[in-house]
Amino acid sequence: MADINRFVESTRSFAGFVSEKATAALDTGKAYAQRANISVKIREKYTELGKVCYEMHENNTDETGKMKRLIGEINLLKSDLRAAEEESGKKKICPYCGNKNYPDDSFCSKCGSRLDN
Repeated sequence: MADINRFVESTRSFAGFVSEKATAALDTGKAYAQRANISVKIREKYTELGKVCYEMHENNTDETGKMKRLIGEINLLKSDLRAAEEESGKKKICPYCGNKNYPDDSFCSKCGSRLDN
């Protein structure tokens, strides 16, 4: 009976460990998805800003108001991205090129070198 109790306790302990690791992996995935989503929105706003600027010069119109609004939206998104990056943890610095990478990255986003864990 003691062997069964040890087995049950060991199984519970292992299940708790697996649950903690799964939760950490899920949190990392959510943080990565949040940063990626914000980055996409920033690129979309830059594209929209470029179009407004092009049309302003092409049509000889004043779209300064639209440009200021888009710049404000970009700045807010950049602030959100910085907050999401800080929330997700300390950056990993690539030992080869010095690039700052996200804490959950295994490889450098600039040079592709493997990052230490």
